[in-house]
Amino acid sequence: MFRKKSVLLTAIALTLLMLVSTVSGCGGSGGGAGSATTTAPATTAATTTTAATTKAPETTTTTAAEKFERKAWNDPYPEIVTVTIANEDQAGWLYYEGESVFDNLWTRRWAKEYNVNVVTLWAAADYELKMNLAIGAGDLPDIFYVNPVQFTQLMDANLIEDITDLVKEPYASPGLLRMLGNEESIMETTRRNGKCYSIPQLHYGLITQTPFLWVRNDWYNEVGKPDLNTVADLEALMETFMNNYNLDFTMILNDSMHSFWNSTPSWHSFARGGGGNDRFWMDDGKGGIMSAYDQPEFMDALAAWKKWYANGWIRPDFATIKFENMGDDIIAGKAGVEYGANWRGRTHVKSIYNFGPESYWIAFAPPTVDGKPVKIPLSFSNWRYSVVRKGYEHPDILPVLISDYVHVLDEASIVGTMTAEETKPFGTNAMQHVTGPFQVIFGHYFDVKEVIEACETRVEKLSSGNARIFYDEIQPWLDFDGNMEHFDHDVEMGVGRWAQMGHRHSSLAVAIGYEDNGHYLFSKAWGPHPQVVLDKGKITDSIIDVAVTRIIMGTDPLDSWKKVLEEWHQAGGDEMIKAINDYYGGK
Repeated sequence: MFRKKSVLLTAIALTLLMLVSTVSGCGGSGGGAGSATTTAPATTAATTTTAATTKAPETTTTTAAEKFERKAWNDPYPEIVTVTIANEDQAGWLYYEGESVFDNLWTRRWAKEYNVNVVTLWAAADYELKMNLAIGAGDLPDIFYVNPVQFTQLMDANLIEDITDLVKEPYASPGLLRMLGNEESIMETTRRNGKCYSIPQLHYGLITQTPFLWVRNDWYNEVGKPDLNTVADLEALMETFMNNYNLDFTMILNDSMHSFWNSTPSWHSFARGGGGNDRFWMDDGKGGIMSAYDQPEFMDALAAWKKWYANGWIRPDFATIKFENMGDDIIAGKAGVEYGANWRGRTHVKSIYNFGPESYWIAFAPPTVDGKPVKIPLSFSNWRYSVVRKGYEHPDILPVLISDYVHVLDEASIVGTMTAEETKPFGTNAMQHVTGPFQVIFGHYFDVKEVIEACETRVEKLSSGNARIFYDEIQPWLDFDGNMEHFDHDVEMGVGRWAQMGHRHSSLAVAIGYEDNGHYLFSKAWGPHPQVVLDKGKITDSIIDVAVTRIIMGTDPLDSWKKVLEEWHQAGGDEMIKAINDYYGGK
């Protein structure tokens, strides 16, 4: 039996490693929106930090703990119980002084309030790769989170606990259960044969999965605030920026081509949804489902970017620029335009240190080739899956600590169990990341509306703790006097959040317009994808990525795209299309 399981684990590890190796450098949530694939970008080199002792302390389960019967979700254990986890840790995450992914506000709170000692075994920038190795070695933490592919593999191998009876009171709070109940399409993906194996981390809401055109604010104002309704308008702006500011290029692009994939709706091409991260499945007009790679309009997008590159509007060596280095050009004042996700404005604010308080970036809806309203392709989204290792003695820790996360960040300051000042540190300066598997993501639609109104009127009518945290984070920027000697860390964090949700040209304010005006185009594969799509999706996407790079740079002619499509279909595209139609056709 042991040998059979070892062989299965090795096979899983090899499969997962191949999948990750094809997508390293792609996709990252980021900061904002999550999708079926992880949206935050991974660093190119493996960076792992291990706790002072990499071996988990022995869990001493006392008789009192064994006999403990929970009456309410927030009842503490009678004695200390230890749970091991793993976590992500990125170089760009800023912590309060004295805090770390291993020892922080949350871990100390959970020890004090619940008698739960949370031990982080390791933290890695390339979390998915590190987790693949842990799965292959059978060396799993007690509670951890995984991506959709890993989740499916763990269920197949019977390596995680059935938690069906824990996703209810008294283990989960009413607040958590309400959130999960509002996302039944996601909850369905956690079940197999009627049993539940995960608490999904959900997503920030549809508004956070959308693309935007980002433009440097001071330059835009200086050239007269031109209309940006059409692609021709955008091209005129890029040419003006090039001439007025003596730029070598003006459009941001990197090796994973996030800006390109976020731009294709400008040509009514929907190649990748979810903010450019997920291949998109759409109506083929014949009663079936097709890949949006097959849209004729995709060639129009390719032709435009090929022209932009030839015009010198795109950095000539973009194919060698990594995602984490892409912001360097913004900070240095070398570029003024980018297609990107909702959180990109937060990464641009460091340019203020070099160019003053008006050099933040503002968001627009992507202009279109014909001036018609843009349609935004959306894919099914769940950030990650939190799971419990098979055989762990205290699986109820998972819903209990997630319930506490919901209480602190979304309820406590409203119901009065904590003040806003007390809750703020738990949701800022990367503290939301240190919770690892013990988190869910709050939908932002109503919070953003309230925050925008509060920023504009300075009248606070905030109905959730999450909105309160956002607004409190923005306030130092609203109070900033324009003197750069006073532009400190808090103000920097404030303008970053303000660029995301504080004014009419913030990204999520624009996205609310998408939602309110019916500009969404939903994937025809709305839900979990068949196994063949999980197995071959990213591998075949690499064929597309290489070809798009070569065509934009002029290495290959535009009409080579037709041959690339044939190769994609033969390499697995046809199998995926058939599987999607078999699974979702007629629904």
